[in-house]
Amino acid sequence: MKAISRLKYYEESGIGLDRKSVSLSSFNPHWAKIFEEEANEIRRSLKIHDISLHHVGSTSVLNLSAKPIIDILLVVNNLDELDDHQSFLEELGYEYKGEYGIVGRRYCVLYNSDKTKGLIHLHAFEKESKEVEDHLRFRDYLRLNDKARFEYETHKRELIEIKKVARANYSDHKT
Repeated sequence: MKAISRLKYYEESGIGLDRKSVSLSSFNPHWAKIFEEEANEIRRSLKIHDISLHHVGSTSVLNLSAKPIIDILLVVNNLDELDDHQSFLEELGYEYKGEYGIVGRRYCVLYNSDKTKGLIHLHAFEKESKEVEDHLRFRDYLRLNDKARFEYETHKRELIEIKKVARANYSDHKT
């Protein structure tokens, strides 16, 4: 799929959030399909063997409201090898941001064509990283625990609607 048509398709599917705002969208079953399509694009383009891609974050949890941005966890054997293949992700339209505040991570963002909205956040870690286990464990916990899912969504809504937390601080406050 060509980069521009892919970006337009994602936006038309309800993916994307203004870079300076934070809001939640009701669960959209289409999010899983978009993850699969983008994961396939990454697999085809990235010339690294033995990788795995996982849909993580709130968009990966059934019936959980979320920022309409798909979070993808990319697991690699070696981050240096990923750095060497940075251009393949950039050809897909990703902005390669390096560690971006988290040691042992490579972070990339796919923006819409005018770079006003983030569509996909790609978080890459090495297989042995505790972050991989933490991301998957948290996702799976929310998928299996209705009470925790409800409490998490309530907390996110409170941060946005009552406390009016700025986008730059939202992730830290969720933690």
